[in-house]
Amino acid sequence: MRILLCGAACCFAALALGACGGSGGTPTAANQTATSTNQTTVTNTQSAARSPSVAASPRTATPQAASSGGGEPVDTSSYDAEIKRLEEKAKKNPADQATRLALAKTYTNRGDALTGVRQYRAALGDYRRALRFDPNNGQAQQMSGTITGILKSMGRDIPPEGQEPPPLPLKPKEVQQ
Repeated sequence: MRILLCGAACCFAALALGACGGSGGTPTAANQTATSTNQTTVTNTQSAARSPSVAASPRTATPQAASSGGGEPVDTSSYDAEIKRLEEKAKKNPADQATRLALAKTYTNRGDALTGVRQYRAALGDYRRALRFDPNNGQAQQMSGTITGILKSMGRDIPPEGQEPPPLPLKPKEVQQ
């Protein structure tokens, strides 16, 4: 577990530095192996945890991306629909623990999808919302802390809770069938 957490933290730090124009030197064979191992672990963990599909668009720099902290648009419509359904169900019966846990899991899964396309501030909002419904959600705790730590270490502003940007929307032609 400790190796997985360390590997994930290194992977996110590398992604954050790459997204910010950090050192862009040629990767060494050791770095390529470490990155490949970390990405495999993260991919396998995330793909087993979520059922809705996520389609990332080709890289494009947009004013929206810059104002939201960067990243690429991603299709979150399946998560959005499930969140809406579960939130309505939770409003009708706030004490229903199964609904609260399902809502936390869906927010965490969407946060993972957003993290995968470097929408870190929007992902932070989803991890924070997941923790409101399930304070013991280990994945949301870990990722919230990781993103906050990376933003702090880079001297970036951390959005106050509830003021995180929404996910970047896909333009109709970017939606992959």
